[in-house]
Amino acid sequence: MEFARVVGRRRDIHFYSPWQPVEMEKVQKVLEAARLASRAMNVAFFKAIVVLRDQLSPADRDALKTPFARHQFDLAPVFILWYHDMDAGPTDFAERRWPAVPSGAVYEALALPPLLGWSDRYVSEVVLPEVLGPAWSRGRRPGGNADVGVAIGQAVLCAVDQGLGTSLAPFSEDAARALFSVPEGWEAVTAQFLGYPLEDWAGIGQRAGEDLAPAVFEGDARTPFAFDEDHRERLVAAGMLTAPDSAPWRASELAYLRRLLDEANGPSQGRNHGTPLAGHEPQEGA
Repeated sequence: MEFARVVGRRRDIHFYSPWQPVEMEKVQKVLEAARLASRAMNVAFFKAIVVLRDQLSPADRDALKTPFARHQFDLAPVFILWYHDMDAGPTDFAERRWPAVPSGAVYEALALPPLLGWSDRYVSEVVLPEVLGPAWSRGRRPGGNADVGVAIGQAVLCAVDQGLGTSLAPFSEDAARALFSVPEGWEAVTAQFLGYPLEDWAGIGQRAGEDLAPAVFEGDARTPFAFDEDHRERLVAAGMLTAPDSAPWRASELAYLRRLLDEANGPSQGRNHGTPLAGHEPQEGA
């Protein structure tokens, strides 16, 4: 799929086919997309735990749930729990691990060539003692990491490109730490859900009611960026900008999905005894 159309089709999918597994080949491709994302100093700041829903008990799934993510844990066949490894930078600095900048491997591979002023001497006498040493001597620094966000963004778009539904939502950090032996230095970022969508991406509508003009500036923080309507029309033609409003049939789709999932769980369980959507209204929006 062309990149513009991948961006244009991306939606927060909340309703997944619970009986249709996701091929591990596609999961691996999502992870490889994250690995290939840009990263500062070539340090692998992100960590990811791939969790298969059917390998968890209902009680363990319930423990991972938050007010923002409940039925996704019952429906999505795969979750990826993304973390920021707060020890990654200091560890690479201390141990000079390949292929991070502190090891010199990035320079040796000519990814940071002499043409840009890099050399063994520059790494050992400037980058390490004056830049990385002071930055990473302060220990763990919570609050997220830009590189992890870039990796997750590529993982999301890779999932869409493969025809999967996907969305991001918080998960219970304490439950995950107990269930999956998460190291103390890993800071929870988000859960990514993967599955084949039961809902139609076109029915949700692209993010609506948001004008870029108040958020984007040119030259300074007071001059609005000059948007060109002709350029916007070309983005519509390319499939990057799609219908901003929910389709007229969206409400009917949600009603059908609720009946389908209730029936799939069987009449003996009922509305409030273990059904994926028990007691929770459908979440909408892109």
